[in-house]
Amino acid sequence: MTLGDLINIYDHELNEAGISDARFEILEIIAHVLNKTPSSLRLYMDKNVDRSSIDPLIERLKNYEPWQYIVGKAYFFNEEYEVGKGVLIPRPDTELLVEKSFETVVSTGKTDPLIWDLCTGTGCVGISLGNYLKREGYDPKIVLVDKFDEALEYTRKNLNQALDRKAFTIVKTDVLEGFGQIPGTPDVVISNPPYINSDDMKTLDRFVKDNEPSTALFGISDDGLLFYRKFASCSGVLNDGGSIIVEHGYDQAESVREIFEKEGLKFPQSFKDYGGNFRVTMAYK
Repeated sequence: MTLGDLINIYDHELNEAGISDARFEILEIIAHVLNKTPSSLRLYMDKNVDRSSIDPLIERLKNYEPWQYIVGKAYFFNEEYEVGKGVLIPRPDTELLVEKSFETVVSTGKTDPLIWDLCTGTGCVGISLGNYLKREGYDPKIVLVDKFDEALEYTRKNLNQALDRKAFTIVKTDVLEGFGQIPGTPDVVISNPPYINSDDMKTLDRFVKDNEPSTALFGISDDGLLFYRKFASCSGVLNDGGSIIVEHGYDQAESVREIFEKEGLKFPQSFKDYGGNFRVTMAYK
C-alpha cells in the first residue's frame, strides 16, 4: 500500500471515530515512525509502506490521545521538547510569553538577569527564554520551579535543549506555600500557571481532559485566579525595577491586572496572542 493511500485510509478511519481534520496529526505520527520530517512525506506518497508499526499509534489517536504524547515530543519556540503523561503539552499561544519575557528582560538593562520560571512543567518557557537571551549575548540565570515529580522528570530531560545547562537550576517546591525555597532575588518572574476555572474544566476537549494533568490546567479556585493572587506577592521579593509576566486565560486579563495593582505592582498591561485574545499580562515593581 502506498503512503498516500494509507494516509487517506487513516483520515477516513479517524473521521469515522469522530475526529475530523486529523491529517496534521497523522503526518506527525507517520513521520515519527519513518524517521522523516512531516513536510518531506510528500516525496514518498507513491512509495509502499509497512503499516504494522504505524497502526498501533493511530489507534491511540483514535482513543483521543494527543499526538504529542504518542510521539513523545512537542515543538515550541524553535525547539523540540519531550512530553508525556504527567506534563502539560506546550502550546503556540505560550510563545507570546517567551517573546514578552525577553522584551521585559531587555528593559531591565541587566545582561545577567536572574529569572524565576514558576510552574515550569516541561521547562519550555524558561529554557526557550534562556536560549533566546543567550543567542542575543545575555548571560541569564534561570530557576525552573515545579512541585510535581512527574513534571520535573521532563524538565530535567528538556535541559538537553539548553544552550548552556549551567545557566539553569531546578527547584522542587510548592509556590502556593511561598518562595522561600527559591534561591536569589529575581529580576523577572515568569509563569504559565494553571488557570482554567471550574466551569471551563467541564467543557475541555477530550484530548485535553482525558490526558493532560488536571494539576497543570485547573486554577484550583472557582475563578482560576489563585496562582495570580499568590504571584502578586512576588513584589516583596523582586529586585527594584523588576517585573512579573504571566500567561492567563483569554478572559482573565482584567482580573489579573486588578490583582497586580492591589499588591502595588505598577503599570500592568496585557498583550494579545495571535488569535487576538489577551493572553499575557506584565507588571513592574
